[in-house]
Amino acid sequence: EIWILKSNVITSSNGIKWVQGMFRYLNYFCYYILIFIQFGVYSNVVAQGDYLIDLENRFNQKVALSTDESSGIASAYIQQGILFGIGSEAYGKLGLGSGAGDARIRKPTVLYRGVKHVDMGHRHTVFVTNNGDLFGMGQNALGEFGLGISEEQHQPVFLMSNVRLAYTRGHNVVVVKKDSTAWYSGQLADSKRFIKITDNVLKAVNNNSMIVVLKDDLTLWYTGSDHIGVSGNSPTTTTQNLELQKI
Repeated sequence: EIWILKSNVITSSNGIKWVQGMFRYLNYFCYYILIFIQFGVYSNVVAQGDYLIDLENRFNQKVALSTDESSGIASAYIQQGILFGIGSEAYGKLGLGSGAGDARIRKPTVLYRGVKHVDMGHRHTVFVTNNGDLFGMGQNALGEFGLGISEEQHQPVFLMSNVRLAYTRGHNVVVVKKDSTAWYSGQLADSKRFIKITDNVLKAVNNNSMIVVLKDDLTLWYTGSDHIGVSGNSPTTTTQNLELQKI
């Protein structure tokens, strides 16, 4: 067996080593070319002011699950910009107009079109449309929708415009707007209206009792009640009036 490379006859063993070496150098070359391209694309994105749009695409959530066993499990997901729902319609969390506790959607059903981001709490759903409108549907017992009321919403109701992301857990909804401000409504405040938390936010998430914010300087902050010490502070640390504390 022989290898013929560049008109030279060489042994199989040497040929393998030569090919391996060439592939190694080729990999290095491609690696640095890709780094150069990525850096160029990244720089171009920042230079054009599209950095936040890029982040939005990275953080958009396409699948959400409501795991409240007392009202029934439900799921909402986005496929080609269409929001589908399946499972329990209790409290109106799929926005189909029923709200009946025993209503079950047994096959994927279209809920809304032109959607890019979705999240679900135990008994409600929030989603963001392609043009940045935030909608909510389902339980609103502690004013998590920021409407100034506590009635359930059995169909999608408009909550806020110019929104990039929205996340919900328990009776809390936290929103990041396109101007990088973070807003909150729910059980941690009594107003039943959205309250501005802070500026310069990349992402904000929450659980039942606290909100965690990632700022554009890559620092982490939280507000609420930290019962188990996930912030690295005392497990009993509680902030007041949505005041942020650095982690």
